[in-house]
Amino acid sequence: MFWRLNNQEIHTKTASDNHAALRQMIAAGQPIGLLLYRDDQPAGWCQVAPRPEFWRLFHTRGLRLEDPDDLSVWSITCVYVARGARGMGAGRQLVRGAVEYAGQHGASVIEAYPVVDASKGRRTQLSSGTVDMFSDAGFTTAAPPTGRRVLMRRQVQLEPGVAEHDAAGDRSRFPARAPRNAPGGYAFG
Repeated sequence: MFWRLNNQEIHTKTASDNHAALRQMIAAGQPIGLLLYRDDQPAGWCQVAPRPEFWRLFHTRGLRLEDPDDLSVWSITCVYVARGARGMGAGRQLVRGAVEYAGQHGASVIEAYPVVDASKGRRTQLSSGTVDMFSDAGFTTAAPPTGRRVLMRRQVQLEPGVAEHDAAGDRSRFPARAPRNAPGGYAFG
């Protein structure tokens, strides 16, 4: 929820408040992200949705983003892999799945904001992913690094039958869960 909230909301909301808000978003059909399963157990999480859903992106020092209302630009703001699944490519699989999911829902561009040097700074900021993780998925640097983060982008091919206007607010097209169809022992759900 961090990227969706302003500072006042972060300091006043409890974990229960955030869980309730997340459940409401799911019930409303808003895109929130993907879960990655291995052997029917959650192995990872990737938050991906239209960029305007993430208030904090437009108020983060060093990120100079244009057109805050453009629903055709999607963002990956969090990539988390469970300890037992780390080092096996699950993070990269989540990123590839997020690109595919965004394309299926009308995204023309997908952005990420990874840390430049994973060995420096707070470990919690690694939840945004690393440059290598996104480079491996076809993202390129869209602006020089400023501070700890860098803006990376990738063009997304629209899936056949998905009109560009579908990204402009037709929330009925967003399932609460993505299909379970990933290869390599992992499945999205």
